[in-house]
Amino acid sequence: MSKFAITKNGGANIAVGFNYDAMPAVHREQMRSDAIAIRKSLIAGAKSLMDAGEKLARWRDTLPHDA
Repeated sequence: MSKFAITKNGGANIAVGFNYDAMPAVHREQMRSDAIAIRKSLIAGAKSLMDAGEKLARWRDTLPHDA
């Protein structure tokens, strides 16, 4: 049984939460803290990739391409 709550969103499954109560109490707070840190890192990484893509797209038509 999954510990994630799953919802349908336009055909995609999205995890909307995690049941930390199913984990040993001794680990819960550290797991929550790590999950928050991981989520922040993933968001920052995605923003960096989008920024790089925008910068590359800006010069796409100016730079020569191999034929």
